[in-house]
Amino acid sequence: MTEPQPTGNPVFDYKAAYRRSSAAIQKWLLLLGLALFLIAGNMALWAQTESFRQICGGVSALGLLLFCGGIAWGFFWRKKLRADFRREYGPE
Repeated sequence: MTEPQPTGNPVFDYKAAYRRSSAAIQKWLLLLGLALFLIAGNMALWAQTESFRQICGGVSALGLLLFCGGIAWGFFWRKKLRADFRREYGPE
């Protein structure tokens, strides 16, 4: 992954590659989790057999877990980036 060109503003230049990769991880966790939850949940509603319904329910729960993990990851990496920036450049 190439490092973006510096803008001269330390807020935007500080760990830009980390910010870009963390945002991509968060985006894919949210999208994959939402897709699994919706698709498997819908399949569980229309399942003909109980075993297939349980499998779809488990996959749907996994999707919900991924979605919540994406939200938690977003809070974590932003808090970490903010703390590191304040440690280096001061509390302002």
